[in-house]
Amino acid sequence: MVRRHLKSVEQLIIKITFNFMFKKKLDKTDLEEIRKRQEMIHQYTLTAQALETQKQTFIMSRFHKYGLDPVKEYSFDLKTGKITENKKTNT
Repeated sequence: MVRRHLKSVEQLIIKITFNFMFKKKLDKTDLEEIRKRQEMIHQYTLTAQALETQKQTFIMSRFHKYGLDPVKEYSFDLKTGKITENKKTNT
């Protein structure tokens, strides 16, 4: 959801920038504001990716504690704590 929102904001910024490139030119303060916001989006995305990696590493470090096979895939219900093995379907 966050990625979708970030992507739509990013697309809007690109669209606005693109439209002005061919018709008018942004003044320096507006351009700088757009650049700052774009950089914040980029930093937010990097932070989200880093947190996701940390979460996956934490989960993998707990596999032994719960007797889980690291080769298999599992789903974790964050409300109940239930662990479910994901069954692979043959295609």
